[in-house]
Amino acid sequence: VQINNYRTFFNCKSVLNVNCDIPDASYFDGPFAGSRFSLINIGNGVTSIGEAVFRNCSSVVGITLPETIANIGISAFEGCSKLTNITCFAVVPPVIHESTFENKTYNYANLFIPENTKEVYQAATGWERFLLISDELPNGIQKVTNEKLSKIYDINGHELKTLQHGINIVDGRKVLISD
Repeated sequence: VQINNYRTFFNCKSVLNVNCDIPDASYFDGPFAGSRFSLINIGNGVTSIGEAVFRNCSSVVGITLPETIANIGISAFEGCSKLTNITCFAVVPPVIHESTFENKTYNYANLFIPENTKEVYQAATGWERFLLISDELPNGIQKVTNEKLSKIYDINGHELKTLQHGINIVDGRKVLISD
């Protein structure tokens, strides 16, 4: 599967969080560029994030990458100027480029990686630029799930028991679920 509708959610200002959770998917051609997401969760099964997919999403503060991620493209997260936390569950560092993230991210963002992988990340091209690397995941987080969300509604205001494909309202915030 490839998600490559050029700028599908370009400059989207109303969706605050995005979960990309399509198994064996690749995301290409900036479908989310310029959107106001604060959190990005790339679900397990996603293997590739292409060029400029989340470029200039200047409100993003946190990104979670799955253990299946193998490649992150040029400028994928460039312009995510508020990015402070990146959690990557991949034991093998994904292939990244010098410009996958902006310089500020390499210097100030926390990179959380699996236990006993710090030396591997510090030797990997692109990842070696991160100054704040920890191989202890924050607060003992092992997986990100939707089990503890309190109230979930569809776009029409009907209460849901679990997150559904499309736009959901979670605790008063719009959340886009792509699957």
